[in-house]
Amino acid sequence: MAKRRRNESPERQALREMVNGYLKENPVKNGT
Repeated sequence: MAKRRRNESPERQALREMVNGYLKENPVKNGT
């Protein structure tokens, strides 16, 4: 797993992980 970037806030990191998990469970179709 990549290290958290110093310039990235924990809030953004958590949000990105949440979005990534959502996209994994619900694949976006037609690139929308």
